[in-house]
Amino acid sequence: MARLNLQKVLAMAALGACSCAASQTPPAQSAAPNEPAQGSTTTTLTNAEVPTTEVPAVESPPIPSPLVAPTPVEPETMAPTARWTDAEIVGALGAAQAGRDADAKLARTRSKSVRVDRFAEDVLQQERELTHDESGFARSMGSLPSDLESQVDGARHAAAISAIETTGLSFDRDYITAELRYERTLIHLIEDEMLPSARAPELRRFLETLHAKTARRISAAEEIESKIP
Repeated sequence: MARLNLQKVLAMAALGACSCAASQTPPAQSAAPNEPAQGSTTTTLTNAEVPTTEVPAVESPPIPSPLVAPTPVEPETMAPTARWTDAEIVGALGAAQAGRDADAKLARTRSKSVRVDRFAEDVLQQERELTHDESGFARSMGSLPSDLESQVDGARHAAAISAIETTGLSFDRDYITAELRYERTLIHLIEDEMLPSARAPELRRFLETLHAKTARRISAAEEIESKIP
């Protein structure tokens, strides 16, 4: 009886071993990641075999050349219309110089201010030089009367020393005031009437010199006027 049971146990153990061996089937090997599965028709193309799409070339627009502005044409300089002839200008200069020498001498004798006396002395010296040059123009260009001469002559008579009746420091003030009025009128006529009309180069140079001397006399007279008590 015991022997029968032992055989039965051994038979059952052999049957169990066979069942375990049958159940432990080895797993199938997985395909390599980069290898296509069997039966696949996928084809790998090389770089040389990849089709490319040609992109049409785009032409760059031409760079415009910088514009060059045309050189402006200078208009012809129009010479100012001469209102006075050279002979008429010389006549007006003669009126400007007439009597100035005598007035400057009289001012020196009547002045009480040292500054006024020196101013009159400078005027006397300048008028002598200008009269010499003006006489030369009268001989070479002639001298004609005109309204320009009348304007200069009127301004000169308004500044005449004989018209000043005061004395002392009052005379000095009145004399400088009259000189400023005359010199300002003269420089205005030189700038606006004489220089635009003068044609002879030597006459133009003389007028430019006279203009500069007149401007200096105006500055000197203005300074003296501000200091007379």
